[in-house]
Amino acid sequence: MFVWRCEKCKCSGPRGTCEKCKGKMLLPKYTKRLRPPTSEELLRQVDAEGWIEGVVAVDLSDVIANDLEGFLDILSEQLTDTPLQDISWEVVGQYGDELHLYVTGDATSCLEESVDITML
Repeated sequence: MFVWRCEKCKCSGPRGTCEKCKGKMLLPKYTKRLRPPTSEELLRQVDAEGWIEGVVAVDLSDVIANDLEGFLDILSEQLTDTPLQDISWEVVGQYGDELHLYVTGDATSCLEESVDITML
């Protein structure tokens, strides 16, 4: 799981706005995902409700070249290599033309596919 820190008081907490000083919560250190997880890794990375999170890298040209559905498909592929539901994202950094995006999504359909594959 990721640790979010307040830009003002440096406390940690959930993403959004700091409850103490109303500062913005930032993700100060992150590791971008270089490849989607294997089925076993995916099972370990989802929470109890079936959600997954991670930081992915997307080229700015891919964002420009796609509509919203295409963009969300790219995020799903980068994070899990399978479709996700209820995807949310936030820019947490960039390097050159590469955007680093914190992505969360419902991976229950991915889990069902992973379980089916491993049971064969």
